[in-house]
Amino acid sequence: MKKIIILSLFLAIAGCVTISYPTVFQEILQAAGDNSLELKKAINYFQNKGNFLELSSLYFLLENIEGHHYFEFGLFDAQNNQIEWHIEDYASYQKAKAAMDSLENQYGKLHWDKAKKIEDVQAISSQYLINNVELAYQAWKNKPWAQQFPYQSFQEYILPYRVNNEPIGNWRQFFLKEYQDLPQKLENPEDMIEAATYINEKLKSWVKFDSKYYLHPTDQSFMQMLRSGKGRCEDMSTFAIYAMRANGICVAADYTPYWADSNNNHVWNALITLDGKTIPFMGCEVNPGEYELAHKVAKVYRKSFRKQQQNLAFQQNNADRIPPWLGSKFSRDVTPFYTKVNDIVVKLDTLKYPQPENSRFLFLAVFNNGAWRPIDWAEIEQNSAEFIDMGLEIMYLPCYYNRKVIPAGPPFILQKNGKQYVLDGKKAKNLSITFTAVDKAKFTSPSDSLYFEGEEGKYELFFWHKKWISLGKKTTTGQALHFSNIPANRIYRLTKTNDIGNERIFSFKNEKQIWW
Repeated sequence: MKKIIILSLFLAIAGCVTISYPTVFQEILQAAGDNSLELKKAINYFQNKGNFLELSSLYFLLENIEGHHYFEFGLFDAQNNQIEWHIEDYASYQKAKAAMDSLENQYGKLHWDKAKKIEDVQAISSQYLINNVELAYQAWKNKPWAQQFPYQSFQEYILPYRVNNEPIGNWRQFFLKEYQDLPQKLENPEDMIEAATYINEKLKSWVKFDSKYYLHPTDQSFMQMLRSGKGRCEDMSTFAIYAMRANGICVAADYTPYWADSNNNHVWNALITLDGKTIPFMGCEVNPGEYELAHKVAKVYRKSFRKQQQNLAFQQNNADRIPPWLGSKFSRDVTPFYTKVNDIVVKLDTLKYPQPENSRFLFLAVFNNGAWRPIDWAEIEQNSAEFIDMGLEIMYLPCYYNRKVIPAGPPFILQKNGKQYVLDGKKAKNLSITFTAVDKAKFTSPSDSLYFEGEEGKYELFFWHKKWISLGKKTTTGQALHFSNIPANRIYRLTKTNDIGNERIFSFKNEKQIWW
């Protein structure tokens, strides 16, 4: 931060004589192309204004602007003809999905694709940058709960004009006006938690969760959310950040790419306190201090406007070798704020699990939505890789990645004591298993935890050894499912025909079924 402020001071003084731009900004101006004039206007405005911190704030935004963008998506058929379909036309997930299914019956398999990419550096206006900096600075300096926060907190959690890859909008003016009398409504006007709670209470009537937006391919804009009043957890989180940051409240968006013991992912909000602590909440839904995560997390990341040079995207120049969710230049690991963690070293046996050519990195994956999903990475050194701050009591698979997951060793449980319990089938007798169609179930030997949902249909049991290997199919009308000669000390999954992907994996301990 000191470097930026000193640079800002120099340029502000130099600007009285002549306009000059340091090398880093020359590169940004070149990337801006025809929009470079807009960036220069913003720089010149703050150089002439003479507020060093505002100028430094603009430089922070411009230094990190490359890579921030918005995609316009379109729905296409197999011949890449665009098909009209708009989420706002449907009242519910069921109706939106039925309409999508009807289109696929008419046009064949459809897919979402990027129709247009709008780079901030090439599209943002000088007036938008100026307004964003001045209004953010005004909130920081004038709101009683914000004045005590240092400039670095302001940079990270109040100043940024976007959260995700949503279309940028004029949300600062709207929410600054909406809550202009907020200090007078608080018992303690210096209490940021009280201010955030007051705002979030109001937001609960503005935007509500609606599962139909799972069918929407990208994040909504500010105006779209105002009109619809609905969205996914990402939308709700973003909407809350707009309202909070506009009023000088330090808030971030935290997320887990994949739950470790359930399917799907999640995004929520984090209120950042003066001493750097994190208070989670769910924007538009649950207030700070009242929110708890619903499932286990192996990793939690925080969305950032600042480029995070330690991220994989800066170490790996081959996009095919970067798994989904790990390619961001703008996220940082905040897992220790949410769960107990441990650093672990994973050792590789390259004879049993050959290392693909040019594989510099090892990944740890969790099982989610029917597949292994990489959630963290580490560089391989001398046939081992060290992973930092991994969530405990979670099943992991070490793997390589090259457009797909390639197992690098057997799965293991990272236990509460930080040690790895490997499920490789060694020193274990085969099992006979009976799944009963009730809430409880049992081995052929005594147990009380083996069960399946009891629905009529065909089921298939698998165990993992470098891939999922079938142990046979069984058809039931709701009675028990029995499998024999099952390899022990492995992980398993029981799938139902036409419902694959929703099941969870499990292991056994002392003849008890343990779900992961």
